[in-house]
Amino acid sequence: MAPSRSIRTALLFILIAGGALACILTALWQLIVAGDLHYEVSRPGFRQGGIEAIIVVLAFAAAVQLSDRKWRLLICLGLAALYLRRHEVDAAVVVDLLYVEFILALGAFATRLCGTTPSFNIVGYLRNFTLGFLVWSACAWIASALGWGSLRDLRILSLLLLIPALYARAPPWCAFVEARVHAMSNKERFCAGLLIAWFLTLFAHSATVFSYDDVWYGLRGERVLVGEGSVFVSQGLVAAIHYFPKVYELFLLPLSGLGSSSVLAGLSILILGFLAAAAYELTRLLGVVDVRARLLCIAVVVSLPAIANTALDVKGDLFSGFLLVLAWIHASGFLATRNRDYLFWMLALLCLSTQAKLTAVPFIGVFLPAVCLLAVFRRGQIVATGPSPVAVVALALAIIVSALATARTWILAGVPTIGPDPLFNLWRTLGFDLLFPAGTMHWVMPKDWSDVGPLAVDILFRPQLTGQWGNWTGNVWLWMAALVFAHVALYANTSGNQLTHTPQQISKDDYAIRVPGLSLMVAGFAIMLFWGFNLPGANVRGGNGNYFIAGVTSALLLTFSAAWLRLRGHRLLHTAFIIALMTFCLSQAMCSFLTGDWTPGTRALDLDFTRSPRQLRHSSKSLFKEQGIFAIAQHLESLNYNARVVGCTRFSDVMGYRLPARFEDIAQVTRGRPGEADTLENFSHFLVRDRIEYLIVPITANSETDCDVGGILLAFAAKLDGNAHIPTLRDESYVLYDIRALISAEH
Repeated sequence: MAPSRSIRTALLFILIAGGALACILTALWQLIVAGDLHYEVSRPGFRQGGIEAIIVVLAFAAAVQLSDRKWRLLICLGLAALYLRRHEVDAAVVVDLLYVEFILALGAFATRLCGTTPSFNIVGYLRNFTLGFLVWSACAWIASALGWGSLRDLRILSLLLLIPALYARAPPWCAFVEARVHAMSNKERFCAGLLIAWFLTLFAHSATVFSYDDVWYGLRGERVLVGEGSVFVSQGLVAAIHYFPKVYELFLLPLSGLGSSSVLAGLSILILGFLAAAAYELTRLLGVVDVRARLLCIAVVVSLPAIANTALDVKGDLFSGFLLVLAWIHASGFLATRNRDYLFWMLALLCLSTQAKLTAVPFIGVFLPAVCLLAVFRRGQIVATGPSPVAVVALALAIIVSALATARTWILAGVPTIGPDPLFNLWRTLGFDLLFPAGTMHWVMPKDWSDVGPLAVDILFRPQLTGQWGNWTGNVWLWMAALVFAHVALYANTSGNQLTHTPQQISKDDYAIRVPGLSLMVAGFAIMLFWGFNLPGANVRGGNGNYFIAGVTSALLLTFSAAWLRLRGHRLLHTAFIIALMTFCLSQAMCSFLTGDWTPGTRALDLDFTRSPRQLRHSSKSLFKEQGIFAIAQHLESLNYNARVVGCTRFSDVMGYRLPARFEDIAQVTRGRPGEADTLENFSHFLVRDRIEYLIVPITANSETDCDVGGILLAFAAKLDGNAHIPTLRDESYVLYDIRALISAEH
């Protein structure tokens, strides 16, 4: 006998409330108590910055409900300006918004140039941004190939492209968002206000975070990407990361060298806004028409640590994930209509995503066959033949940009892709040789199959054990999936009284929208469980959370829409579901605020509104003085050219990479090309071949600098001591050796 309706309701209510509490509290306990984050919780940046953020978020959400449009805009802009100025990111936000609007307008101009009227709805704006990105990138890569690829050249190129962009007279994205918010009801505007204020919080957080990868290569593209005047000219660097596809990093170049990390990280935050817009559109396609429900789903997405924290990075992970999610929208359009316009846009997005991040390749390896199989076995309603000229141009530009980015790797490293291991081994088998000085490493560690079960538990509830708790992929998607399966099981044998959305209500279009998203989800979780990578000092189990943005986003959208449609017919369960999701959002936002790029919170409360927006430059100078390397930094800056330096400095703050030079830590050299530093003779040969100009070595008494991996560097420096032909600059904690004469003599 099937259980009664009241028993089924009680069981689902227990699963909703109890399951949510179990998922949330277990993860928080593991992160904060078992994961030793209790110290970070006590820091002023988290506590005081968190209180300030809560006040700003609530005040902004309240102000956005004002009925008078002018007063609403004035107060909201005033609150945002005050908050952003205190955190010295107001100028960064303005610059980023102008840059993004420029790219959107450039895309609109290209669309008109193709004889097509641009659309100014959500998908239209996202297409305009993608096309504008492709137009700018194609021009920048071609100019760089012709020798005009310096920082100055790319800024001039952007100013030239601004002319046709202004001619397009495209409505700004900010105005579009404001108009959509204005048309909402008060409750809907309150939800939208909370979301917008969360983005303001992310901008404020970007002023305090400096991840290793950002300082290593993301924040200094003007030195390590085009330091020699072109992206196609070798910078003499060893680390393999410098030979990956650099489409997104080149896009950041016009805003590089401004002395602000928030300017570059801010672009990732705005792209998170585009990801949120794409997810908002997908919830509609998945059958969720309630605006508040769609906003709630977006809040779950953008507060997830793996996504929110990645928005603070100066890397292409978020951009790649956004492109894959946008490709999902176009795949569903193609499957439903067989309009080749959707197909060409989908292929362009997939092609570009691989150049933003190589981790998109396995996602496409699952996504594309799934779309092809569904296209073969399920018919769609043919409404147009297509493709439109603009879709053809988008695909052509994507192919051109991808070819140029791949050619760069081939020219500089000798192989089409320098990783991951399977592809790299294939190139070596086909006769390709790794060119000096490019290095590589073992990207994939051997899989311990007995660890799959424990790894799944750790990813869900014990993220501190995976080695990447700062990019935790959460467990809210598992909880929502459990609700859906529980509802199906409890109502499987009933024939009346279902809550909503019975299987008979699923149309053919549901397969077109769900299957592509399901393929992204499956690919993400498969890679998460069956793949890992090596990190200095530790193997990271389950990969890195920011690699799975497309998979986790798909999981959230699919499980949310399924749970919402099944529970919306029961008031008690529906209300409990909403409250539980709001609790998930709050806990996820707190985790993101606590763990963003290993830096908790923002800045402690004060009334100083006069700080310079060039916070990276000022913090670097303060760090140099504090660590006794300021004189060396001044000397390198006085050279007025991009000196090539190898050294050993403090790892904890990545200090060496902040120096005004093409600095590379000796650890990167020994890791990427171990044979170059195993003996003094080989190391000397490396210095000559790579034309290293300066060495930075810690003074023996500087015990804070761990230079164990740089023993060969210390031994080589000891041989230079007392050599009258080797000028030295002795700072408080480090010594700079000028070995240009030695290298020239050897040549």
